[in-house]
Amino acid sequence: MKKMSLAALALLPILAASEGDQFQITPKGDHFLGGNVVFKGLTKNLTADSLNQKEFKDLYIVKLPILLNVKDVLETYGTVVQFVEHDFALMRMQDSRAERLSGALHGSLGACGMVIKLDGERDLSGELLASSTPIYSAKDVLPQVLKGQNQVDLDNIKKDVSDLENMGTRYHKSESGIKVPSFLKERYEALAKGRSDVSIDFFKNQNSPQDNIRVRILGKTKPDEVVVIGSHIDSINQGQRGGMAPGADDNASGTATNLEVFRVIMNSGWTFDRTIEIHGYAAEEAGLYGSANMAKDYQQRKVNVVSMVQFDMNLYQTSKDLIMWFVTNDTNPSLNKELQTLVTNYQKLPVSEKAVFGGTSDHRSWTSRGFKAAFPFEDASNYNQKIHTTGDTSANSGNFPLAAEFAKLGLAYFAHYAGKI
Repeated sequence: MKKMSLAALALLPILAASEGDQFQITPKGDHFLGGNVVFKGLTKNLTADSLNQKEFKDLYIVKLPILLNVKDVLETYGTVVQFVEHDFALMRMQDSRAERLSGALHGSLGACGMVIKLDGERDLSGELLASSTPIYSAKDVLPQVLKGQNQVDLDNIKKDVSDLENMGTRYHKSESGIKVPSFLKERYEALAKGRSDVSIDFFKNQNSPQDNIRVRILGKTKPDEVVVIGSHIDSINQGQRGGMAPGADDNASGTATNLEVFRVIMNSGWTFDRTIEIHGYAAEEAGLYGSANMAKDYQQRKVNVVSMVQFDMNLYQTSKDLIMWFVTNDTNPSLNKELQTLVTNYQKLPVSEKAVFGGTSDHRSWTSRGFKAAFPFEDASNYNQKIHTTGDTSANSGNFPLAAEFAKLGLAYFAHYAGKI
């Protein structure tokens, strides 16, 4: 028998048993009798007869590009269990193959979050589990917010982005990537200056050695109600998972944005009615691992998450005048509109919205758990094509005035939804 090379072997589908998989494709919006909706696609839903955790081992959703048929390509990475053309595929594959597939889709389509790990939980997209009313109407203009926004400093954002870039890679399994949460904890602790209502901790992930980081300011009058902003702290090189991945735009920019929001809050002495949390999610590039684990934990503990806003890619835009884009898929329409009102009233920027088909980010983990989430973005029509390469540097994006606008939005969002005191 002819000996097969390792390179050829790597291209063979994984021989994972798909017999007995109790998954059904149902029309979107219909409820399959006896089934549990585990993923809501653009055109169809995926239901499972049971939620046995063993049946979900090595099981992934791959969001498909609208205009391309990639089924033959998918079969070189794993077993295709179900396939809905131009919507999604259900696949069984090892996590290493899932990361390689994610990188390949990044490279060919430039889209994030196309590979999502399923965990045997119901998809609650569109089913809000908590009240999500802002304390101050988005139509109001609060003088203290304007004062805080004027303190946003581009140099701080530049330094934080540069320091994250200089790690070389923040890939979630790399030595430098595993150290990112501790690096950020030191930054937040220095900014907090010992404030007694601030706590900073790590959230362990079962499927990644990289931890999430969580920063909390306890609410004064409604501490059990939580308002969240998040960003993912990892980076990836689509061609070599452990290779150089400076990840300036994706996503040092969002991480630096959140640090600047916290800095202004600390320097201004702001406190809030509701508890606010700033999250740094691990392993987004591997399949939304960090945010999926945390959102699952919050749902199971019945944490009253009022709303969540994701900052991911805030540093690149080709338009001459700054525009704030809002992604419409995997997000809440009413929260999008309220945030757009804040941008218009406070920052006087034009806003636009658009669906980004194929890709997503950590906000999806919260939406799928029944929480209200939004994803303001750099440019939904023409975003940075150098992400997931060695070229994702601030020199190739570097629109720091744009990143500052995201920080200003974060301040207005916290003030209105958490109720600045």
